[in-house]
Amino acid sequence: MPGTRADPQRRRRQILDAALRVAARRGLNQLTVREVAAQAELSSGLVFFHYRSKEALLLGLLDDLLSWLVAGDAAAAARPPTTLPQAICSEISTGRLERERTEILLQFWVLGLGSPRIRRRIRAAMKRYQDLFLSAARQALAGRSRTAARISPESLAGLSVAVVLGSEIASLVEAGWFERWNPAAAIEALLRA
Repeated sequence: MPGTRADPQRRRRQILDAALRVAARRGLNQLTVREVAAQAELSSGLVFFHYRSKEALLLGLLDDLLSWLVAGDAAAAARPPTTLPQAICSEISTGRLERERTEILLQFWVLGLGSPRIRRRIRAAMKRYQDLFLSAARQALAGRSRTAARISPESLAGLSVAVVLGSEIASLVEAGWFERWNPAAAIEALLRA
């Protein structure tokens, strides 16, 4: 007797969660559809039904990671920080960029060097992520006509993204990097200069 048909969204979530676990353990280059299917306790055919190829599965995983990165923590979004340095600290302190997800995103970044499709997806997500800092960047430049004439809110928001992501990457190499070097204080000092 055949089993009940699972909701396609739930099934895709199950596959992506399994792909994340496999990628964290073996890396993107070593990920196989067969191993993802085994991790998800599904058949390879069912994985291929939802993702037509390994490339489609990897793109699905990338899109999922980028959505997670940009969406952020709903509770934190309900209490927006009041200053740009606070926004930066809030992003980093929420711990959203967990070590394994950060490592997998870095692997995608490297794959993106040779893949325009991956590069376009990352670029679009980084633009959406930058937009999350735009309001705080505009506020930081308000009333600073001399600074605002040289720096656009978009460039300041982009710098904020670079600080957040750079801090996460540095933390992969050296635990406690952000706490030790406090780049948010440096951003505040730059804004005052």
